[in-house]
Amino acid sequence: MIILIAAAAVSMLTGDPESAMVIFAVLLLNAVLGTVQHQKAEKSLDSLKELSSPEARVIRGGKNCSIPSSLVVPGDILVLETGDLVAADGRLLEVNGLAVNESSLTGESLSVEKHRGGLRAQEETTALADRTNMVFSGSLVTSGRAVAVVTATGMGTEIGKIAALMNDTKEKKRLSR
Repeated sequence: MIILIAAAAVSMLTGDPESAMVIFAVLLLNAVLGTVQHQKAEKSLDSLKELSSPEARVIRGGKNCSIPSSLVVPGDILVLETGDLVAADGRLLEVNGLAVNESSLTGESLSVEKHRGGLRAQEETTALADRTNMVFSGSLVTSGRAVAVVTATGMGTEIGKIAALMNDTKEKKRLSR
């Protein structure tokens, strides 16, 4: 841009106004196209933000309602159906043929069948993939329906714990340089 402005100034000073006008027209066209592209990019980002912050269906005060997933709190009752993205970690209360894709947590590409009830071992020592009575934030419901009570949100979820570990690793790496 600076080089083009300088070339236009030189053209004007040397008595070649036609070249200067062409250069200024190119600069104006560039500015208009840049502005249009910027506005399109902003709209795309807004659309992506809406997709990454889906709605969650919860039961509050005995009423079924949809709220932004960022407003889900521990103790809420999640209503999950096929195609839903799980908004928070939760313990299953009711299950009807539920299968969930937990590949973001476990790396397992196949959906995991879920059921309500307890586990034989302590949950803290049970691998995530074996916690079949729980659903985890960021997982996709591939089939069935369920109702779960929210046990953790945000950085307290299993995916949040992974994010915290990654941040700690980046911080340690940066400090060691």
